[in-house]
Amino acid sequence: MSKESASQFAQTVMNDEELRNRTARIEPAEVVVIAKGMGYEFTADELAAVMNEKELEPEELESVTQ
Repeated sequence: MSKESASQFAQTVMNDEELRNRTARIEPAEVVVIAKGMGYEFTADELAAVMNEKELEPEELESVTQ
């Protein structure tokens, strides 16, 4: 589990409209499960930390962390 993996996943989400839609309105723990199925390893807390570090548009942030 790592912030690096969470950061890579967040970038993937930003570049993939289908994945953005899939993760837009689910709990962070569910996002972690989806990410794990794609080969990423991180916790919901690590994802939140990455999202807090990045300067994202509100809709981008919502699509990854909701």
